[in-house]
Amino acid sequence: MAASDLPGVVVGVLWSCLGAMGVAGALAVARRDSAARRGSAASQSWPSTSGTVTDARLDRSHWRSAEAQVTYEYVVAGKTYTSRRYAFMTAGESIGKLSNLRLVESFPPGTVVTVYYDSADPSQATLVRGGATGRWSVAVAYGLLVPLCGLATLSGLVVLMEAVRKVAGR
Repeated sequence: MAASDLPGVVVGVLWSCLGAMGVAGALAVARRDSAARRGSAASQSWPSTSGTVTDARLDRSHWRSAEAQVTYEYVVAGKTYTSRRYAFMTAGESIGKLSNLRLVESFPPGTVVTVYYDSADPSQATLVRGGATGRWSVAVAYGLLVPLCGLATLSGLVVLMEAVRKVAGR
């Protein structure tokens, strides 16, 4: 392979990888959002029980902002469960940094809470029924992102194939 062929190979590989990562990321977020919407809808009919908050803190390791983590325990049919789900939320939803702080402050350890749980799988629980409304702007953004990343993958493969063909023709 000549040195002049190297840029085409590099561009082809980079575009292909970038496009594939974009498609994989968008599909992962879409899958998470779909699960949040299903859980949100299902939780509307879940039974409730009393629970107790064991911990409430702001997790500052989250890449966007401090995320509220409320941990609580509850008992169903004599078995104790622990959960940290406050509400079902999609990728485009957030309660905001100030609201996260207020949320943590409103659930000091020892607070008695109402816990809604899935009777088919009591380990699945939430403090708020419903919750995931989704945002059309996020759905549209991912709807545009997947085809664009797919196009980047295809164009990268075309550039790569041309570079390989050029090398093989020498």
